[in-house]
Amino acid sequence: LGDSEAPDYVLSNTGVREAGLSATLGYRDYRWNASVYNSWFSRELGIMRAAHIGNLTDLRNAIESGTPWYVGERTYAIEAPRQQAAHQLLKTEAGYAIGPRTHIGLTYARQSNDRQEYDVRRAGRSAIPALDLSLITHTGDAVLKHWLGPHIHGKVGLSGTSQVNRNIPGTGVRPLVPNYRRRSAGVFVLEHFPVHERLELEAGARAEAADLAVSYYDSDDVLRTPDHRFTNQAWSVGANYRTRDSSEVRFNISTAYRPPHVSELYSEGLHHGAAAIELGDPDLASERAHKAVLDLRTHGCGGRLQADVTLHASSIDGFIYLRPDGVSLTIRGAFPVFRYVATDAFLTGLDATIGYRFDTRWKWRTRGSAVRARDRGAG
Repeated sequence: LGDSEAPDYVLSNTGVREAGLSATLGYRDYRWNASVYNSWFSRELGIMRAAHIGNLTDLRNAIESGTPWYVGERTYAIEAPRQQAAHQLLKTEAGYAIGPRTHIGLTYARQSNDRQEYDVRRAGRSAIPALDLSLITHTGDAVLKHWLGPHIHGKVGLSGTSQVNRNIPGTGVRPLVPNYRRRSAGVFVLEHFPVHERLELEAGARAEAADLAVSYYDSDDVLRTPDHRFTNQAWSVGANYRTRDSSEVRFNISTAYRPPHVSELYSEGLHHGAAAIELGDPDLASERAHKAVLDLRTHGCGGRLQADVTLHASSIDGFIYLRPDGVSLTIRGAFPVFRYVATDAFLTGLDATIGYRFDTRWKWRTRGSAVRARDRGAG
């Protein structure tokens, strides 16, 4: 904004500080290929202090007012309330060409995520994080790319994940999400069937099993150790047809699934980044969806004009979302409350991209999308 349009107050502590680096080392010859990738990223993010309200009356007044209740001084310092996060990723890949058109690839990755959230606290405790999480994730994949005869080709594979979340003690605050260990294993296959030079069919399937072991203390200070197990499967069939050299039509119908995240099951407390209280539901089940997609790609004017239009529709059973549930007054202030709930939903949408290249230096492109959703559970 220009000086004439800038507000005469400061949204205190809304700055961000980031740093990161990455490195890659690779090797390739006729049959073998291997690579190692390592990255590190750190972010410190200030949270608008005016989003934390002391009582219900102040919350109502803040919503009706056009000026934040807390106005800070201009400064480069990022003070509480704030978030601090660090991510480190180590990824290794190795591949071997068994034959001219058969290849096997192995991938392993380890990612660590450390996150702290600092609140404005009394008695000089603002430097002690109110939330301190450490998340370690291991993933592994084995994929075989193959040909069956002269035309049919695809891939089959195995995948696995192991994830451990730990709340670092000493915050003096009940954790937003509990300690947990999540393990999953899956198998998948995807095949392509060229019918002729204009038409290609494809089909795929996946099955996965997951186990989520949780450990937390309830409101009565009793240790709870629930265990959740999810078994899911999905499939997909589709066709790709080239109507002519400048147009292509893709159609796909599929099923999909998503097990609930631990935060959707067991969140219980203040989420600083959203300045809201989030409450989970341990009885949530996996989302299950049926989806249809129609995609049209075409170009004209000698390749200068390009258009891509996608229509999609999804029916989702057990769609999980955050539903507003009033406000709550706590010793840390007044905050809106949101609960994770599930419903049956139907979504339709349109995505469109149109571009025109005037010459080698100038190109115009516009994008648009629209989504309409209906809660089938509400009648």
